[in-house]
Amino acid sequence: MGSNIKCLILIFVVKVCISIKVNNGGYEDVYIFIREGVEENDNLIRRIKEVFTEASSLMLTATENRLYLKNIRIVVPKSWSKKPEYLNIPAPSLSRQYIILDKIIAGMTTPHVRSTGVCGAEGSYMFLSSTDFILKGGYTRWGSHDHVIVHEWAHLRWGVFDEYPISTKFYQGSGKWIPVRCTTQIKGKIGIGKGCSSNDIECDISNTGKKISDRCKFCPIEQKDNSASLMGYSFFNSIKSFCDKDDLTVNSEQRHNRQAPNRHNIVCKYKSVWEVMRKHIDFKDNTLLPPDTNTVPNFEIIQSSNEIHRVFVLDVSGSMKGLKLTILQQTCRYVIQDVIPQGSWLGIVTFSSSASTTTYVKQINSQADKDALKSGLPSVASGSTCIGCGIEEAIKILKINLESAENTGIVLISDGLNNRGNIRASIQKAVSEKVIVNTIAVSQEADSILAEIAQDTGGKHYTYLDKGSISFAATFSESIKDDHTMSASQLETVSLSRSL
Repeated sequence: MGSNIKCLILIFVVKVCISIKVNNGGYEDVYIFIREGVEENDNLIRRIKEVFTEASSLMLTATENRLYLKNIRIVVPKSWSKKPEYLNIPAPSLSRQYIILDKIIAGMTTPHVRSTGVCGAEGSYMFLSSTDFILKGGYTRWGSHDHVIVHEWAHLRWGVFDEYPISTKFYQGSGKWIPVRCTTQIKGKIGIGKGCSSNDIECDISNTGKKISDRCKFCPIEQKDNSASLMGYSFFNSIKSFCDKDDLTVNSEQRHNRQAPNRHNIVCKYKSVWEVMRKHIDFKDNTLLPPDTNTVPNFEIIQSSNEIHRVFVLDVSGSMKGLKLTILQQTCRYVIQDVIPQGSWLGIVTFSSSASTTTYVKQINSQADKDALKSGLPSVASGSTCIGCGIEEAIKILKINLESAENTGIVLISDGLNNRGNIRASIQKAVSEKVIVNTIAVSQEADSILAEIAQDTGGKHYTYLDKGSISFAATFSESIKDDHTMSASQLETVSLSRSL
């Protein structure tokens, strides 16, 4: 790489945007990604459909007739046999995935969500074991499938936390030791061991002057219908709701226990699960669906592929003159030569007052292919800035070789304000075509619309500041990372870094 690239020292902020949408109460673009290494099994596909159909029905009940799973896509590994019913479109990168199926991840088979640890913030992904959970018939050791999935979805999508005790099992209140639970209406007994055998000496809840034994615990019993909470005791089939605020407008069985030192109360500052959920964009409309709404999801299957289709959309307006354009050109040369995977498809579009294609989308199979792409990089900058022109030109050339541009990618780089064309119409076109747009703002003056483009299309947005130690080349490389080719251990590392 040239010395100019090494001279550009910047800090970048990355925002990984979500792609799941809500349409009339139904979640769309929900992806279930079966990892490479999971054996081909038609029964696994059948079971996925069964358990997520059940979860969709429970979700409608748990959200009080507001939300359910409408469209689900199952991405099967490229190593599986090709079948005519599989959709002939590129599989999305894992940055768009919400649910991952594998035998094990992060050293465990327990269903879990990679969370940010911030109240109300969406997580990175949900993990479900293909063998220990999905293929497990009947009742699993974590509860019934639908209850577990809705519990984990609440972590993943709405950013709420567990209400069952973890380290602290009892707290003091009203002159006695009280078990951690939500709500206080949850019935059960206190004792030692698996069945909570009575032990009045160690588990004397009336003696607040003495620490209750660590061996003591609360064993809940099956609750009546519609008692709370799925974040506390999701293993009970009778529980189909979440705790709400602690006042007389809420049924006593669903009133939030603000005193319990559980993780949800600590992270969410003692707000109930429903109080957090109501602030999420999914509940903004708050329209109630009919109780007899058809909640059976529409399932489609895509087969994973290494043949990623993308277009670089490069700003060559007047503000890019000089060093910026030189750095952009040299960085693109480096990315094409050393970063883009063999077998990928790449095209190049430039834009200023209008847009033009310098290289149509072609597959990279040889050094000659790379050289041809590098020869199409821009060397002149002038004119105004029509970001939408670049987006629409890229979509046009992406559709030349494919039936649809869905799940193809655009890497959009700009340093200035959009001042030409109907940018909103262009964004809507990208959304309707389901093209994933990653955006890179190469100056503080770059239009904030770049972040909106990434968010609306399920992409990633990178913003630069004036100082730091991350090169433009490193950030450009990150923006085209294809997470669905990663191993489980690499995935865990990436998710951790994005949540910091």
